[in-house]
Amino acid sequence: MSCQEGGIDFRGRTAAFAIAAIVFLGLSIPSLASAGPFPGCDAASLNEQDLSGCDLRGAPTVKGSVQFRDKNLSGANLAGKAIYLVGQTKLSSADLRGSILRFGPGKVDLSNADVRAGIIFVGSGDGLTLNLKGANLTNGSLEEHWYGRDFSADFTNANLTNADFDFATLPDRDTALLAEPMIKSSGIIGRPKNLPKGWITANGRLIGPSVDLSGADLDGLDLSQVDMSWIKSGGVIGTPSKLPDGVKLLRGYLIGPRQNLSSLDLHDLDFNGVDLGGSLLSETNLEGAALKDARLAGVVLLSVGGIPSSLPEGWVSRNTRNSSDSPVNVLVGPNAYLIGTRLDGMDLSVADLTGVRTYSLTGTPAALPIGWVVRDGHLVGPGANLLSARFTDLAGLDLTGASLKNADLTRASLDGTNLTGVVLDGANLTGAQLSGVVGGADLISPAGPILVIGRPSSIPSSWTLFCSSRSCLIFLGANARMDLQALRDVAFQMQGKTPGAAGFDIGAFKEVLSVIFVVLRNRDMTNSNLESASLEGADLSGSNLSASNLSGVDAGGIAVPVDSGSTASIAAVKKSGAKLFRTKLTGSNINKAKLKYAGLAGVISGGLKGTPLTLPTGWIYAAGCLIGPKANLTSANLTKVDFKTTSLNGTILTKANVTGANLSKASLTGVISSGLIGKPSSLPKGWKISKGSFAKG
Repeated sequence: MSCQEGGIDFRGRTAAFAIAAIVFLGLSIPSLASAGPFPGCDAASLNEQDLSGCDLRGAPTVKGSVQFRDKNLSGANLAGKAIYLVGQTKLSSADLRGSILRFGPGKVDLSNADVRAGIIFVGSGDGLTLNLKGANLTNGSLEEHWYGRDFSADFTNANLTNADFDFATLPDRDTALLAEPMIKSSGIIGRPKNLPKGWITANGRLIGPSVDLSGADLDGLDLSQVDMSWIKSGGVIGTPSKLPDGVKLLRGYLIGPRQNLSSLDLHDLDFNGVDLGGSLLSETNLEGAALKDARLAGVVLLSVGGIPSSLPEGWVSRNTRNSSDSPVNVLVGPNAYLIGTRLDGMDLSVADLTGVRTYSLTGTPAALPIGWVVRDGHLVGPGANLLSARFTDLAGLDLTGASLKNADLTRASLDGTNLTGVVLDGANLTGAQLSGVVGGADLISPAGPILVIGRPSSIPSSWTLFCSSRSCLIFLGANARMDLQALRDVAFQMQGKTPGAAGFDIGAFKEVLSVIFVVLRNRDMTNSNLESASLEGADLSGSNLSASNLSGVDAGGIAVPVDSGSTASIAAVKKSGAKLFRTKLTGSNINKAKLKYAGLAGVISGGLKGTPLTLPTGWIYAAGCLIGPKANLTSANLTKVDFKTTSLNGTILTKANVTGANLSKASLTGVISSGLIGKPSSLPKGWKISKGSFAKG
């Protein structure tokens, strides 16, 4: 086995760190002092498949762990070891006290194992089956993502006394779509010390997302705060006293949004008023089911058995075949999510496809609504949800009102494509051909720019494009507003929220800021309101900042704008003004600009036009330069400038021309200078120029 095959990666944790964590938590680790190299086995036995009963506490490690693939370790002693397991591994009845276990894809039998005080790092859990029946996890810990695609774990009769599940995290929706992550438990002993939010233990079961509650006794339980996403049920005993909003108990099944309804027999069930949004339907028997008044938006449809007695308006039931070539039905309608559906011969001409999301479709339908096509495995047309889809050719299509949010359009052709009202936020347009698009002026909102990833190879002549190294802002008109107020507005527009509100994505906002540096260069910023702007490191050479207001607030080193009417609370907000640190303002017009609270350390200037209305304390404006502490005046022409009482502490004057300058009252302490040109008319007492630099003496 190579290191690449079995190498352990503790995501920055070393085995020593993990063991130290056990000690920190006050958990006992069995002593290794009495362990020989391989008592009961020899070194050569590590290459054997059967290591049952071996004392492996002295086994060598690779990348900090003992690594096993397809081994029988039943009854083995691995106490206190860091272990990486791949493939079919048996650890039934093994001594794993204080061990650190991490898994690759495979099936691991930990039934009746002693994992007291152990740490289980499951990672993504992709392709992993854990048998923990009867295992002793007392004082143990399950950490990180403990299930993903094709993951299952069976805790039947396990001892979970004081086990810490607090660091376990759950799969997002798309992780769960094509698989059935499932947790089984019954007869569990004890109560865990911590569980993730949305989980409880009751009647000997773990109850939370993606658990199998088939045959569970839930009588009288308050489940109102339980996250029941992706659960599977059937034959439920009794009636819970409370259920989460939207979840109903129907004929022994728990039915509601984001449920795993695959392979269930729901024939003739009345779904009146039931919300099935986001639920998974795969091989589900819906023969005779009444769905007319059900909410199906976002339902994930692989296939269903039988034909429902009724459907909501805009929905249709059509015959197709599954991957095994067996006849099945599929439901198609607004906001449905179709995965892997075979469309051969399917008549969808009367279906409402608004908001439909599709993935990996095959075949050619007999008919589609006007304006719709199948392209790159997706249904594409007006109002389609093409979130995160990938395309190479959308030329000539009508995508009016469609969502291409986060879609991958790398080098795609959109020549002649109607993008009226299309959402392109976050789309990757690297190399995309957009010059011939139709309806671009109505894209998202004509009032401001939009943020995309990558640089298109071509755009319409009416668009204006500005890019940083990673992102681009697209302005939808030749006369689009280019001031920071417009950019600030688009950041809010992208988020639909204000800073400080729950869900505001500062990362996306910073993407806008990264492009601001490019947008403002050589632009006319006359009368612009730059309040709250963070322009650290920006190149504003040639910009017109005439009458601009650069006063404002700053949070945590990067400006986060606050709407004038917003009551949002921003942590660590402090009055400090626009940050112009290391900003290049060469040639800019700063007439009447308000700079009183601006941070100007490192600012590069020269050839400035106009006169600012206010300056920070200790700064002066002369010879077209902003002069003050830590200003970068490299190669500046400061001939005959009166520096007055300005502090030049940290100011860079390398190769500056100081001919005839009056520095008699200036503070030169900490000034950085070399290669000075000319001779000042006066210097502070005790200072001189020596070898082209200011020096005392």
